[in-house]
Amino acid sequence: MAVVATAGHVDHGKSALVRALTGMEPDRWAEERRRGMTLDLGFVWTELAGRRVAFVDVPGHERLVASMLAGIGPVAGVLLCVAADEGWMPQTAEHAAAVAALGQQEVLVAVTRSDLADPRPAAAESAARLGALGIDPPAVVAVSAVTGAGLPALREALAALAARVGTPRPDEPARLWVDRCFTVRGSGTVVTGTLPTGSLGTGDAVDAFTSTAGASGGSLVPRRVVVRGLQSCGEPVDRVVGPARVAVNLRGVERDALSRGDRLAAPGAVAPGAVPSVRVRQLPGRNGAPGRGEPGEPTRVGQADGIPGPLPRHLTWHVGTASRPVSVSVRPDGTARLRLRRRDPPLPLVAGDRGLLRDPGRHLVLAGVVVLDPDEPHRRSGPRSVGAARAEEGRSAAGEPDRWGAVERLRAWLVTAPLAAPTAEDLRALDLAPADLAAAERAGVAVRLHGAVVAPSTVEAVRDALAHLPGPFTVGEVCRAVGTTRRVVVPVLERLDARHVTRRLPDGRRVLRDVRR
Repeated sequence: MAVVATAGHVDHGKSALVRALTGMEPDRWAEERRRGMTLDLGFVWTELAGRRVAFVDVPGHERLVASMLAGIGPVAGVLLCVAADEGWMPQTAEHAAAVAALGQQEVLVAVTRSDLADPRPAAAESAARLGALGIDPPAVVAVSAVTGAGLPALREALAALAARVGTPRPDEPARLWVDRCFTVRGSGTVVTGTLPTGSLGTGDAVDAFTSTAGASGGSLVPRRVVVRGLQSCGEPVDRVVGPARVAVNLRGVERDALSRGDRLAAPGAVAPGAVPSVRVRQLPGRNGAPGRGEPGEPTRVGQADGIPGPLPRHLTWHVGTASRPVSVSVRPDGTARLRLRRRDPPLPLVAGDRGLLRDPGRHLVLAGVVVLDPDEPHRRSGPRSVGAARAEEGRSAAGEPDRWGAVERLRAWLVTAPLAAPTAEDLRALDLAPADLAAAERAGVAVRLHGAVVAPSTVEAVRDALAHLPGPFTVGEVCRAVGTTRRVVVPVLERLDARHVTRRLPDGRRVLRDVRR
């Protein structure tokens, strides 16, 4: 089996194309079908030239990047969709950068919606953009999910990809990053994921590394669980061999103990990593842009020696289906040390695991990393536990004031996207504590509202827009006038109410009291 992830900008026809290829619905949730966009990972499959190809359909919206990365991380091939009538777009660029950072070379390009516009400009630009990232796509195919044009050629290209990447590898240890977890009545806990290598069979004992089990004092102890049952592509099986999509029914672990980002592995196959050593490869251009040398762009990799230039110290590390805020210490030889936060459990890692480093504030994928050593305490003098090493690092870090670094990370986010308030997940990824938010507010970088953190300019932008709206006005009218969402507008209006700039009427509408106030 070959497991292929879709990628591309929101509303560029990924799900429609997968539906046309497989005859199956990748959008699992009613909300996804209602809104016409993928909100979470979807999984479908088909047979091509006697080979099974499973698709991981990932979200294209920039607010769902974490879900997208969870989908493309463990797969062996990528189908990048670029709409003929819109061409290369911001999330196309970030998805392509992520693919390049993961070292993925099996990238097919589908120029979708080719019935709406000439596909040749989008095809040429896509090939150039990927080439700037060091990716030479084996096929660029113009397709239409509506008319069916190009689908035979795309199926042929997918079948060829499956022949290259779908070779069974049963002799390697089984390792599976969890991307979904749920309960089946009468069966218990079920997890799904992409099994890249090894095999799993009914009755096998495996280690379940969870984000909660045994995570105390800097340690991570796996739970020994038993495979109760298996399904692959909707069919019950006694044993499955990677690469494959698989659903695993587990005995010995509760549903609430598992989540996306956890890992199943053959006993002894992985090790907890709190301070992993990695090799770093920065991208040759920023998010798919052929080296424009824009201001503020990080130094690029020297192509001759592979030594990376400076990276921001605080980034988010995505590996498998997991993500963690990390502190990055780059060495002159092109390796780096990633330090997880003390309050976060270690990650279950193995040498060779691939991941990427992303700056969530600037929406940039900056580098790919390959794990060299899951944990580095033995490199320092004397035998010490992971917990002791992390405690010492925490004490050292506590002596280095980093509050302004956190404020600057928030400033960068708000400057880049002043009308998109960071979510709670975004704030965690930026490693912002309540004290950091308070410091940002004192410095005039941010305004803390009930349920949102925004730039001061956001409050003023909403206030200015009200002067051009006939009153009384609704929240929705303000959203459309400013170009943002209720999550931002509602708390801003509540702040303006408190400042007596606006007055809320009994029906929920508002009027402007005095624009000069």
